[in-house]
Amino acid sequence: MRGPAPSRFLPCLLLACASAGSAFASTSAFAPAGGPGRVGEVLLSERAASALGVTRGDTIEAASDTRFGSSERYVVAGVYRPQADPVEVGRDSRFARFHVDDLERLSGQRDAVQRFVVKLRDPARAASVRDRLMRTAIGFDAYTSQELADRSSDAFVVISRFQQAIAWLALAAGAVFLVTLMVLKVEERRRELAAMTLMGISRRTILVSLGLESLVVALLGGATGVLLGLLASGGINGYFRNYYRTDLVFSRVSPEVAATAVLVALPLGVAAAAIAAWRLLKTRALVRGAR
Repeated sequence: MRGPAPSRFLPCLLLACASAGSAFASTSAFAPAGGPGRVGEVLLSERAASALGVTRGDTIEAASDTRFGSSERYVVAGVYRPQADPVEVGRDSRFARFHVDDLERLSGQRDAVQRFVVKLRDPARAASVRDRLMRTAIGFDAYTSQELADRSSDAFVVISRFQQAIAWLALAAGAVFLVTLMVLKVEERRRELAAMTLMGISRRTILVSLGLESLVVALLGGATGVLLGLLASGGINGYFRNYYRTDLVFSRVSPEVAATAVLVALPLGVAAAAIAAWRLLKTRALVRGAR
C-alpha cells in the first residue's frame, strides 16, 4: 500500500523491546483486509523495524499498556532512517511515527504536545519568526535550530578540541620522524657528497639538489599520509554507519587537514636536509670520507 507523507506523522518513541513507555507494539503474522476495527498506519525507524522483525506492508499491534487488553492494528507504511544525530547514536533509540489522533488515543494524552518543529521557506527569517512567536502567547518557548544546536553542542566542542590536540601531537611526532629520516639520509650519503665536492661541484649546488630531493620525499610522504587517512576514514565511516544505521559522519579528512599535513611536512623536510647537509659540508671529515 502507499503510505502517507512523513510530514503527517508525529514522532513517538517506540519502546516495545525496552518494556517502558506508554506505547507498545508486537508483531502480527497477518495483515487484515478490514473489519469492524480500523487499521491505522505507522512509520517505523530502521532499528524499530529490525527489532520487531517487520518490513513495509506488515501489520503490528499497539496498545497503551503491556497487557494488550485493547490493542489496535497498524500497517507499516514505511521504514525510514532517522536524520544523523550524534546524541542518539549510542542510545539504540527506536522510533514509531503515528498519526496525531492515533497517538493521542494510545498515549491517553489529548491536546498535549511537547514540541513543534516549524520549517521556514526562508531560514534567514528564523530569528524574527522566533521573536514573533514569543510575543504571540505565553506558556511555551521558541528557539531557532542554531540556538538549540549551540545549547546541546558543548560536549562535542570539548571532544572536537581534544581531537585537534591529538591531531597536532600526531603532526609533531610525524615531523620529528621526518627530520630524523632526512638527517640519516644525508649522513648515509657522506661518501657521495665528498666525491661531489672533490669533483669541484659547489656547496650551493649540492645544497640545492638535496633540498629538491627532500622536497620530493616530503611531498610524497605527505600525500601518502593523506591517502592513508582518507582510506582509514572511509573504513571507519562505513563500519560505524552500518553498525549504528545512521548517516552520521564519524571521521573526516577535510581539505584543511590535508593541506596542513602537507604544509608542515614540506618545510620541515627541506630544512632538516639543508641543515644536515650544511653541517656535513663544513666538516673536514667529509673530505677524508672520500679517500
